[in-house]
Amino acid sequence: DDHPATLNALLMQGTVLSLRGNYEAALNCHRTALEGLRETQGPDHEETLGAMASTGRLLQTMERFDEAMQHHQAALVGQRDRFGDEDPKTLATLNNIAALYFQSGDYAESIARYSEALDTLRSKFGDEHRDTLATMSNLARALGSSGNGMAAIMLQQRILWIRQRVQGPLHMDTLNSMSSLADALSQAGQRDRAHELQSQAVAGFRATLGNRH
Repeated sequence: DDHPATLNALLMQGTVLSLRGNYEAALNCHRTALEGLRETQGPDHEETLGAMASTGRLLQTMERFDEAMQHHQAALVGQRDRFGDEDPKTLATLNNIAALYFQSGDYAESIARYSEALDTLRSKFGDEHRDTLATMSNLARALGSSGNGMAAIMLQQRILWIRQRVQGPLHMDTLNSMSSLADALSQAGQRDRAHELQSQAVAGFRATLGNRH
């Protein structure tokens, strides 16, 4: 039962259970797998760190924020030591921490973590990479929620400009970015501009997907 393949299969079973909404059973699977991987592979092994991060994400979904943060922080320390700051696994965990702060209403910490991740992604991939744009959008959302509406709008405008230029005006990502910019404008009290932009996004979705999608 302690073979790594068995423990990883148990972790996968937990993921399936969580997708079905059976979170407590999923958490039992994750914890058993994590403890087994710690004992057999060691606390700093790639599979152990992956199980730690996965358990953190599950706890985050369950809104058990304190426990989720403990797992995410432990995973981040291990991933930084083993893989470095620029590794996708490290950056994914950093983004999860930022999202967790956002969920718990700590927008200042969320902004700090998203900004840290964004700086690394920009340096490694540039502004046009999908992970950079996704983190940029998350940062804009956190800025808007913190009351910094102008910064959120400027960031969403840049995202939209990049997507229009790289992916085209009717790409789904472009239209979703247009809708996100409209939300940022509305949140900042610019409702007329928001309504106009949201109407453009709806027209784009209809042209791309049809009226019945």
